[in-house]
Amino acid sequence: MTRSRKIRRQLRRAFDTEDVGLLKRLGSNHAADVLLTGFDHFLDQVEASYAQSDEKLKLAARNLQISSDELTEANRELEALNAAMRSMLGGLGQALMLFGRDGLCGDTYSSACLDLFGRSPAGRPIFDVLGLREDARLLFRAAVDLAFGDGGTATFEEVMATVPRWVAQPDGRVVGVSYRPIRDHAGRLISILAIATVRP
Repeated sequence: MTRSRKIRRQLRRAFDTEDVGLLKRLGSNHAADVLLTGFDHFLDQVEASYAQSDEKLKLAARNLQISSDELTEANRELEALNAAMRSMLGGLGQALMLFGRDGLCGDTYSSACLDLFGRSPAGRPIFDVLGLREDARLLFRAAVDLAFGDGGTATFEEVMATVPRWVAQPDGRVVGVSYRPIRDHAGRLISILAIATVRP
């Protein structure tokens, strides 16, 4: 019986030969005969174990490739969806941006933000983007903490009604801001949509 390459390699390492027959002939005493009697069976088991491990490895590699392909496809779809959403947001004419519990704006915003605020809001605190004064920032932070907090009795609308709705910009324009909750399937607040428009 021809042994696999792995078994032959192991035999060469251990016995300096891959010839099992030679090993059996070299067993000149009773103890060696007893030891080598089940040697073929032992090698069969080792070989079966190698084959099983190889199959598992191939299966794992295939599953990993499938997962990688699926993830790549999902990322492509997400990028396309994000691009479509940006395009739709840009067509609305309002400055729309999302921010989270930490007050930082996300990467999704309408192109009107660039016109209204002069630069991208992404990664910036919402109160910086809006240009709030320090006293208004403290109030805003407290309201956001309360909105994202659990167990509060006030509604989102009641909490966000306490933050400034009109913000004067350095160029003299006055921006009106409203807020909408973005919730997950369980109803938990995951981000806040800020909608800013210039007062006519």
